[in-house]
Amino acid sequence: MKKTYKNRSSDVILFEQISENEITMEGGKYLRFSYKVDYSAAYDTYIKESNDNISLKEFTNRLYKYDIDKHEYVYPELDKYKKLIESTDDIGMVDPSGGPYLSSDTDMSRFGLSGIIDKFEVGQDNKIRIILK
Repeated sequence: MKKTYKNRSSDVILFEQISENEITMEGGKYLRFSYKVDYSAAYDTYIKESNDNISLKEFTNRLYKYDIDKHEYVYPELDKYKKLIESTDDIGMVDPSGGPYLSSDTDMSRFGLSGIIDKFEVGQDNKIRIILK
């Protein structure tokens, strides 16, 4: 199944559902992407050292919570855990200039396709292979 998306730069992005586990995406002149980050070592160490029982999501929110009025992080004691964060080899975000912004956990139903994004592979000519969960 093929679906098109016209972004705010008037580029046409073509999605094609190849299987229940894969979608391809083509189009757009410029593309940016970023790698997934693995917080597990930082989180596990924090839980062991603090005996706090917060979720991974809450932990990552606290790591980067910033007080704009004071110009400082709200939880500076967590800075030491940032050194334990690792980058992975998996691309977790793709954003063609003009959109659409796609990241891990994006539900592709908003484009009339099925599946939740796990990761991406970037090929020649910015052809993207979207791997679904």
